[in-house]
Amino acid sequence: MQSERALLGSGVRGAQRLEAELRASVEALPAGGAPARLAAAVGDALFHGGQRLRPRLLLAICAAEGGQDSDFAFDAAVAVECVHAASLVHDDLPCFDDADLRRGKPTIHKRYDEATALLVGDGLLTLAFERLAASEDPRAIRALRILLRATGLHGGLIAGQGWELEPSTKVSPDESAVRRYHAGKTSGLFAAAAGIGALAAGADTTAYTALGYRIGGLYQLADDLIDATATSAATGKSSGRDAALERPSLVRIYGVAGARAAFAEAFDDLLAAAPNRAVCMFLEAALSPIRALILPADAAPRRPAIAV
Repeated sequence: MQSERALLGSGVRGAQRLEAELRASVEALPAGGAPARLAAAVGDALFHGGQRLRPRLLLAICAAEGGQDSDFAFDAAVAVECVHAASLVHDDLPCFDDADLRRGKPTIHKRYDEATALLVGDGLLTLAFERLAASEDPRAIRALRILLRATGLHGGLIAGQGWELEPSTKVSPDESAVRRYHAGKTSGLFAAAAGIGALAAGADTTAYTALGYRIGGLYQLADDLIDATATSAATGKSSGRDAALERPSLVRIYGVAGARAAFAEAFDDLLAAAPNRAVCMFLEAALSPIRALILPADAAPRRPAIAV
C-alpha cells in the first residue's frame, strides 16, 4: 500500500487526469457525428459541478491498494461518472422529480428541453459502456459486467427508479422496501465503483463492494435528510421534492431526529469498516461536507483505530 503522502499526490494528479479524460470524451462527440447542440448538452451534464465522488472513490481505492494509474482505472472512472451524470439528468425530468435546479444551475431539461435531456441521459449511458468495451485491458469485461448490473434492471439504477414509481413503495413503505429502493437507485453505483477500484489494484472486490453499499446507503440517507431540512439556496438543488412527490425515504419512517441519529451512527460505522487508513481518510474528507449539513458541529466522528 502507498503512503498517505503518496496517496495525496496521486489523488490530485488523478483528479486532474479524470477531468481531462471527461473533457476529451465530450470534445470528441461532434467529430463522431453528434449534433453540436446535443454534444454541448452532454458537456453541461458532465461539467455541472459536483464532487466526482464515485470515480474518485474508484481511483482512491485503487491507489490505496497499491494499484497503478493505469488507463483501465481511468476508463472505468470515466464510465462510472458518465453513468452517474446520466442518472441525474433522468432523475430531474418532469416524469420523476421535475426539478428546476441541480448544483445551483438550471437542470438540463430546463436549460434545453425534455427531449434533449432524455437523449443526454441515454447518450451518457452509451458513452460509459463504450468506454469500457473499447478497453484492451482483460479486466475491462468484468468491470463492464459490474457496471451494467449496477445500472440495469437486476437491482440496479433502473430498477431503483422503477421502485420509486411503485404504489406499494409510496404508500406506507416499511424500512426494507425503502432500503431496497435505495440499494438500486444509489448504493449499487457506489458498490460498482468500489469493487472496480479494487479490481484495478488486484485487491478483494467482495470486501470493497460491501463497503460501497455502505457508502451508498449513507449517502442516500443524507440526501433524504437534506431534501427534508435544507433550503434550495443551501444545497443548490430543488428541496422538498420527496415529500411533495411522496417519495420513499427513511425520514418518512423515522422522522428527522431519528434519521439524523441513524446517519451519525452509520457515518461512524462506515469509517470503522474501511479496510485501511488511507480509504478511511478519503471517506472522512469526502463525506464531511455532507455531514456538516446534517449534524451539529460538535458531533465529531469517532476516530477508528485502523492499521496502516
